[in-house]
Amino acid sequence: KEFIGQLETRHQKGLLLPEWLRYPMIPFWLGEFIQNIREDPMLQPHQWLLKLWISQGFLTTPDPEWALELRDKFEAGIAHQFILHFNVTDYVFDMRYGFEHRLPSYLVARYPQEDGRDVLFYNRSQGVTPAADRQADSLSREENSRWQNFLSDVSRWGLRANDLRVLMNPAEALYALEQSLYESGNTCDPNSVVIFEFAEKVAPAGGIEFHGGNADLLIQIETLQRWALDERIRLKGHLILLLARNIAEVSDNLREANGGTEAIEVPMPDDSARLKYISYLFYHYLRSAHPLGAREICFDAKDFSIDPKSVISPIEQQLRALANLTAGLTRVAIQDIVLRAFQAGTPITAKLVQERKESTIRSETRNLLEVLKPSRSMDAVGGLEKIKAFLRTEVLQSLKSRNPNTPAGILFLGPPGTGKTLVAEGLAYESGVNFVKLGNFRDQFVGQSERNLSRALNIIRAMTPVIVFIDELDQSEGRRSEGNLDSGVSSRVFAKLLEVMSDESLRGKVVWIAASNRPDLIDDAMRRPGRFDDKIPFLVPTEEERASIFAAILRHKGKLSDEDINTLALDMLARESNGFTGAEIEVIVSRALRKASIDNVVLQTQHLKEAVKGFIKSVNSEKYRLMTLLALAEVNNIALIPDPREHPQLEMDWISVDGTHVRINQATVQQEIKRLKNAIL
Repeated sequence: KEFIGQLETRHQKGLLLPEWLRYPMIPFWLGEFIQNIREDPMLQPHQWLLKLWISQGFLTTPDPEWALELRDKFEAGIAHQFILHFNVTDYVFDMRYGFEHRLPSYLVARYPQEDGRDVLFYNRSQGVTPAADRQADSLSREENSRWQNFLSDVSRWGLRANDLRVLMNPAEALYALEQSLYESGNTCDPNSVVIFEFAEKVAPAGGIEFHGGNADLLIQIETLQRWALDERIRLKGHLILLLARNIAEVSDNLREANGGTEAIEVPMPDDSARLKYISYLFYHYLRSAHPLGAREICFDAKDFSIDPKSVISPIEQQLRALANLTAGLTRVAIQDIVLRAFQAGTPITAKLVQERKESTIRSETRNLLEVLKPSRSMDAVGGLEKIKAFLRTEVLQSLKSRNPNTPAGILFLGPPGTGKTLVAEGLAYESGVNFVKLGNFRDQFVGQSERNLSRALNIIRAMTPVIVFIDELDQSEGRRSEGNLDSGVSSRVFAKLLEVMSDESLRGKVVWIAASNRPDLIDDAMRRPGRFDDKIPFLVPTEEERASIFAAILRHKGKLSDEDINTLALDMLARESNGFTGAEIEVIVSRALRKASIDNVVLQTQHLKEAVKGFIKSVNSEKYRLMTLLALAEVNNIALIPDPREHPQLEMDWISVDGTHVRINQATVQQEIKRLKNAIL
């Protein structure tokens, strides 16, 4: 009843229905799945599996939706040449075939030759190959009549076809495939299907000026451009598919808006898709003929704790937790985690998942994205009480509930060492969402910046909910004005980042947090509301905050109890460390702890006092003054304006206080900023 109800609801709302319902027979694997859960003694304790698949809509949700988009655009005549990009090396789930196919073999299953069509693949290392090569139980090449007919045609066209790797030369391959498309007379829909694997190797990115010295490459790109607009190919009903992991690595000419080639993203699995796959793996390995034998996926009880009061079964709770932890990973990577645990004969641990996640995403983005695992809440950060309260009230709860009114981004501003990074990590820890750091993507190689960023942004979308942290934003994100200096690379990269940051569909799913001590160097378009809705000033701590910072660092680094901390004269230390930042206090505490360890005694106030006296501040005070003023000039929320009565370093002519109302005197502040810049220069 629930299954039928879901179908009726989708139909009433005009939503897509799964393709398998078009066919009179239930998919074989699905019938086997249902029967085994009902009858297999090993699976009978896991009846929740079938209930999960129905309750979560796994049987009624169209999957993969990108394939339906491809079908609809092709049938509507919008295009006959497509770029399938991003997650093109993963397993594909289609209710008709299950999870057993990676994309190339899935396309063979989706467009079977039994219907009368020709399906050919091309990549530069193998040349042209038949679709049957992608099927484990396929005919040999000698038994494949369609392939033999193609080889005969190749010889007729005056090309070599008698070696093991047919038409490896791209020019010859494209010529032969074009002739095949022109001569094909089948009536199925689509007619012939030509699939280019690793399309970026055949038609790489870069304008004509970039490939000007390689005439063969220009001809390859032009051939594919021509095919996209060729009426003969369209009228014959042929389908051409270019597969690429990163669309930014495919020729710009093929990505032009009116070029005839449509781009369709193959996404990474979202929360629901990961849970679907992980629950399938649980079923699969219980019944598996795998060399390791049938096994049950099991979890470390400490890392994957269960709620005994929950109506959800313990193993389902753990599978759901694994689905959450693997955000940003492909199905192949998730399977790899399970198999590594099987091989080691150990349960799946959070450490194993984190290690595989870090290495996979770092490799996928060429070190541009770093997956971080925060270990401390905001309570571990001394001082900054007003800021922490604001983040908990305005951001934390909204992010947990994925509220579409969550700020798109938050800009942390102020001198270095004032706690910007620690607060970002603490927010991520308390929210329980993914936390990644976006590195400097302005690569030294022309074009590589765009490719790196494109890949990273796609992975960020797949990791939602996620906090993305950008440190030193003024140095990493570029400016529109730099475009003339590097053939427009910076401008294009900058525009791509702006586009994603202002994507309203990501509100409540992605929160951008950036830190900077020089907001005047950040492009105006980056600083505007809609990208960074809130701008928070982080100032040199007050005396009271310094005492709190000493306590927090002693608690974390020294492992001191509150009772031990209370024996230290922190108030006196706070007075004597006037003007010190949190980072400088951390250095002081580390020195004191080291000295106590060398003396083989318990840390005393004297150790800390000597460390304070021995510390020399190396930064020009005018630079800190400038950074403080630049932060104040950006604040766009009255509640976040610091009270000068609490911050002695703030001058009363910068900020006006009238009762409880506080405002920044922008004219005075801007005048002082100008004076300081001239003085420093």
